[in-house]
Amino acid sequence: MSVFESARCRAAQAFIRLGSRTRSVKEPVIEDGPGALFSVPQLIRSSRLRKPLLVAGPDAGLWPERLCQTLEENDIPFSVWSEASVPPTADDGESLRFFWVGEECDSFIALGGPETIDLAKVAAARAVCPSKTVMSMIGRGKVGRRTAPVIAVPTAAGSGAESLGWATVSDAEGHRFRMEDPALVPAMAVLDPALQADAPRPVLASCVMDGVCLAAEAYLSPF
Repeated sequence: MSVFESARCRAAQAFIRLGSRTRSVKEPVIEDGPGALFSVPQLIRSSRLRKPLLVAGPDAGLWPERLCQTLEENDIPFSVWSEASVPPTADDGESLRFFWVGEECDSFIALGGPETIDLAKVAAARAVCPSKTVMSMIGRGKVGRRTAPVIAVPTAAGSGAESLGWATVSDAEGHRFRMEDPALVPAMAVLDPALQADAPRPVLASCVMDGVCLAAEAYLSPF
């Protein structure tokens, strides 16, 4: 990297840090502990949401069925979408947003791993920006001041997708891109240890290493 390019990058980093300190930080409402999954109906009612769209990841096991049963028992209308690819693509985000509009939903419940939560965040951003596309919002600060509400229910620990203001998607060629904006932080996060206890051991091991690497990265970074 040339001296000029290095100076340009450092100036951009300084500008971003200054902006991040003056912008309010969005934090999700957190419901945690054993049985937290079954508090989702109360969260929906307390937030005055009308009809969520349950985005069920391929790694969610039987938990989507249990959550659906809980919503039905509490007389909460909902729809289900379980057609995401792994990793999610920009086209998945467009399809999910189109389905969300057609089902007349007003929020998302993302139940699954970080890819599922990222997909719901992308669709939530598109839901309130009908004139944009997913790819036009790739980058930093291109989402806007709000998204449709997302209730993140992770089935894997370590990534922090349920509390971070970014989401990763791929294009048709498999290239990965990041959408980054404080508005992408989910409105609520439900952390139930039972959802992760049922995960295969290789998945649990990957989650632990992911968390360790993120912690080391934050500790070692000079910025």
